[in-house]
Amino acid sequence: MIVTQFNTCIKVIRSDNGGEYFKKELMEFMNSKGILHQTTCPYSPQHNRVAERKNRHILEVTRSLLIDGNVPPHLWGEAMNSAVYLINRTPSSVLNFRRPLDVLSDHCVLPSIVHLLPRVFGCVIYVHLHPHQRTKFEE
Repeated sequence: MIVTQFNTCIKVIRSDNGGEYFKKELMEFMNSKGILHQTTCPYSPQHNRVAERKNRHILEVTRSLLIDGNVPPHLWGEAMNSAVYLINRTPSSVLNFRRPLDVLSDHCVLPSIVHLLPRVFGCVIYVHLHPHQRTKFEE
């Protein structure tokens, strides 16, 4: 997707020493594409702090979407997709209050698909009633 959608290539993948990154098929794929695989020092979680913090952020937003939307846990994948979609479109103080999507667009041309209208994920809805149709204590 990086190559086809963003017209750029992956040069380096940096990971911890987790076993999921050392599967034979993945290693052969990275070698065939010329992708360098860098790993952090074993037993040094401080090297992974940015990735671990981002993973925690995604998980917290996912959990919030599931709980607030009263969505069953088996839809966690859809909730995670929505969480990442929202995070990439929310201004961040780390990026001087710019959206991650805008920062990415400084480095490459984004496909039109990333500019889709926001989607609703399991939200509570309220019917708007005109003032003469409701009392002040109604939702």
